[in-house]
Amino acid sequence: MRTISPYSVFNGPRMGTIAKLLAPPRKHKPLGFLFSSRTDSHSSWNHRLLALKILDEVASIGSSNPDPSVAKHLACLIRENPDVAMPDHHHIIAAALVEKDIHGVPNVISSFQLDTLAKRGQFLAEYTRLFLDCFIPPMLKGLGFEAHGQNVLLRLNKEGQLVGFTVRDFGGVMYHAPTVAEHTGVTVTLLEGSSIVAETSEDAYRVFFHAGIQSHLHRIIRAVGLHHNGVGWRMVRENLQRHLQGHPLLDQWLNPVVYSKSLLSMKLGGLYRDVRILLLLLYLFVCFPNSFFFPFLLSKSL
Repeated sequence: MRTISPYSVFNGPRMGTIAKLLAPPRKHKPLGFLFSSRTDSHSSWNHRLLALKILDEVASIGSSNPDPSVAKHLACLIRENPDVAMPDHHHIIAAALVEKDIHGVPNVISSFQLDTLAKRGQFLAEYTRLFLDCFIPPMLKGLGFEAHGQNVLLRLNKEGQLVGFTVRDFGGVMYHAPTVAEHTGVTVTLLEGSSIVAETSEDAYRVFFHAGIQSHLHRIIRAVGLHHNGVGWRMVRENLQRHLQGHPLLDQWLNPVVYSKSLLSMKLGGLYRDVRILLLLLYLFVCFPNSFFFPFLLSKSL
């Protein structure tokens, strides 16, 4: 149970259309890890499958109270069930991978049987490549997903091979209408005052960098033990260079110092919506060393 803002109630069922239009296809053949190691010709691999699947919000209902702080306590979103929408796939909430079992071992290691450094490196290389293949293309086309571990599910075929990701929850995306319309020819009408409306493409870039890289990939890299030696971050850098070569965003993201949300400041300030006020943005985003350059320094500060 949680509160749902009237903005999410109104916007959710509309954003699925845009998200599905921008979902990229799978480019690479999967690797097998979990249920078996089969990678032969009998695999259920299909190159036409989408790498990124969208869990649509098919219906919603909410309070008519004009005060959003009141209306958020009476609302409901009906979202697609991944096991019904994609019955041929297994789904794992990404955040569960970094939790530890009773022996203190991260679930990603025990579940995927990553009992050697080589297996961990192979898994992370595939995970990172596929994750960025899924989320960078729609971001560059104007839709930045809030791709942290709670919103993203791994998608595995029946052979246990990682074939893609599924994303849910449009409440924290950033939607830059002009860029999306340029690539899709489609625009959607959102509730006035919605915080997911991006004023510039930079807004879409920022939300994915924070949620997808600094949060999601950061935690996975730590869980498989490839943070302190910088190996995991090298994989991220190489994939960013593959996607963003020649784009000014690459230099910005690989800068030794970057901006990220100050979650403690948000908590102390009682903030849960990224309102479009310059002073508030300066308050929420703070400057700190980039993990790509300072893995050892960052590890000591956390």
